[in-house]
Amino acid sequence: MLHKALVLVLCPLVFVPWLHGQQTARVDSFKTSSSMQLHEYRIHVPLGQTFVRNGGCNSVSSIRYHHPAGRAKATLDLDTMGTVLIPNISLSGGNTHYQQSVTTLRGSATMTVSRSSVTMDDDPTRYLVELKADPNMPSKMVMNLGYGSAWLDLGGMDIRHLDIHSANADVFISYKTMNTHPMKEMRLNTGMGKLVVRNLERARAEAIFIENGMGMTRIILGEEPFQRTNTNIQVGSGSCTLLAGKNYPVKVVLKTSMFSSVELSPDMIETSDNVFVNLAYKSSPQLATVVVVDVSMGSFSLVFYE
Repeated sequence: MLHKALVLVLCPLVFVPWLHGQQTARVDSFKTSSSMQLHEYRIHVPLGQTFVRNGGCNSVSSIRYHHPAGRAKATLDLDTMGTVLIPNISLSGGNTHYQQSVTTLRGSATMTVSRSSVTMDDDPTRYLVELKADPNMPSKMVMNLGYGSAWLDLGGMDIRHLDIHSANADVFISYKTMNTHPMKEMRLNTGMGKLVVRNLERARAEAIFIENGMGMTRIILGEEPFQRTNTNIQVGSGSCTLLAGKNYPVKVVLKTSMFSSVELSPDMIETSDNVFVNLAYKSSPQLATVVVVDVSMGSFSLVFYE
């Protein structure tokens, strides 16, 4: 059963000018608890910009909202389920309307892509949610995004699970430093938006699932692997580019169709049908990123950089 947590601290509303109208700014904060085994952040932003980063503050997480006065509802609701604290963070605009549709793409496998059409009369850059999370608490993040953008700087945090679903929002994830604990699973699903992940190896994820329906995906691996990672990438009718340091061990398993296109670096060696490795993989398979790529109607490319 869910129980309301009693540690919520609300700051008063502050009104500030923005362009030609009034804006509402608000900050909520709550005390994190070492008695909880996991903090599960659930973030819902159908319209706007979302920022997540290391708050650098032990025992406290804070959320800042910014939106046109009277045009959105910002909420922070805390629940508990056993030893899991669940902060529900939401910024919903009253004039945003969604219609969901499903498209089935057929290639080497069937891929179902969910799309959202957004009817709105406002600029998503006028709506903002910023989470500064306690970096020392084991955390799970579940994000549902509609239209706008999300910027996540997750270095130095203890993220055990990351699950992002984006309909039309562009998502940018970076790791300037390593995740402090191995991540069990990362799931990134984009419908029509852009997805960029920098230094993915620093997430220390055991399993990664990336699904790109109709947008553009770019994944960047650094030069130093930390552990073996299994990655599954599904490309619909969009494009995906994987960039890796020239000495990074990589294995690629391809599943393609007559409608797809694939371009691999000449450094890759085919060891069996549609299975490719580089020389670094042969010397360090235990640290490799193993990528299974399923391309329906789009394109995939692998590039090594100096």
